[in-house]
Amino acid sequence: MGRIEGLRNQGESEMRLSRNHCLMGLLLLSGLWETSILGQMTLADPIPIWVNDSILDVEHEGDASPAVIDIDGDGIRDLVVGESYQGQLRIYRNLDSNESPRFQSFGIFKNGESEGRLPSEWSFHPSVVDLDGDGLPDIITPAWFGGIFFFRQTSPGVFAKGVPLRNVEGKVIWTEEIFGATTCDWDNDGFTDVVCSIGKSNLWLLRNSGVQTEPRFENPVAIKLGHSNLSATAPVAVDWNRDGLFDFIVGTREGAVLLYLNSGQLGKPMLTEGSKLIDEPEVGSQRGRNARPCVLDWNGDGRLDILVGDGGLEFEKKLEPEEVSVKEETKRILDNSFSRWAVTYRLFHRLKQVAPPARNEEAIKAIRQEMMELTAERDRQRLRYQLMSEGKQIHGRVWLYLGE
Repeated sequence: MGRIEGLRNQGESEMRLSRNHCLMGLLLLSGLWETSILGQMTLADPIPIWVNDSILDVEHEGDASPAVIDIDGDGIRDLVVGESYQGQLRIYRNLDSNESPRFQSFGIFKNGESEGRLPSEWSFHPSVVDLDGDGLPDIITPAWFGGIFFFRQTSPGVFAKGVPLRNVEGKVIWTEEIFGATTCDWDNDGFTDVVCSIGKSNLWLLRNSGVQTEPRFENPVAIKLGHSNLSATAPVAVDWNRDGLFDFIVGTREGAVLLYLNSGQLGKPMLTEGSKLIDEPEVGSQRGRNARPCVLDWNGDGRLDILVGDGGLEFEKKLEPEEVSVKEETKRILDNSFSRWAVTYRLFHRLKQVAPPARNEEAIKAIRQEMMELTAERDRQRLRYQLMSEGKQIHGRVWLYLGE
């Protein structure tokens, strides 16, 4: 079992201690934190994130991409993990507290409905930021050939439908092969800019030229790096060495995580030669490629830690007998929900044909609402059924690197 077996040999008690006494730290937005610990940190060996009694694994098509946000507005920070399958975002709600997080199974952002998924079904790679300056953290994610999508949090725990970011002319920013995105105030003008990785080249800047409540972005401009041959998957802007300037932590397709320190000044960034914080996974390691970092203080000790999602090894998925039973029951519920929807659909059209239709307006409205609810239930059950498929799949895990 490689790395996993080695971790188990440290003792189950140690693993439980790591899981149950982790503090779900605030996601660090550029410049919005303080600490008394100075200097660059080293990182401990990775620990996989656990859910219930199993290691978190998005499986199916892999490509796990973690972030931390209070997704339901209850004041407790949750773990969200984007994945490649259907361009959706998993929600692992924290069932305990910020001081002692505990996760069980998962739900899908916006109940798996289309307005919560990326239209191209490209991998969902969340970055948490207050993009519109209303005090509520929002979610942005690249959408491969579909630009960058913005999910605005309109009130605590409530998110609007994802919409693509637009340029200064109001047109959708349409850039090919966007792998990851982060935010910072690049030019120190008080507005949130976006930095993304595009294609096989360096990082690119989308400068915000809009207003605070309605951001608009200029066309992408390449960022000069000390290292020009970068296969970036996901950048993160954060003040790593505590000098008051944002630096960049960058995941690579090979599975490494690089650090680019900012040696410039406020409003005039200058990024130095990249150095490795995390090496590429060794042959036979349980860690995978396509490293997608999230930088935060996980355990509340004042040091920055890194969560790294990956696209891991391919494996043959086999269902346990109890999982087969659950899948069969899900199929029964799915068939039943479809039958109920079909009956309601026929009734809906019969009522619309009755003259005068205005007399049936309230009944038609009620049945339309019932159809929408049945459609959402059917889609949820279908997604649940599909997730229990067998065959070749790819691991997608999340690893915790604690700062030392």
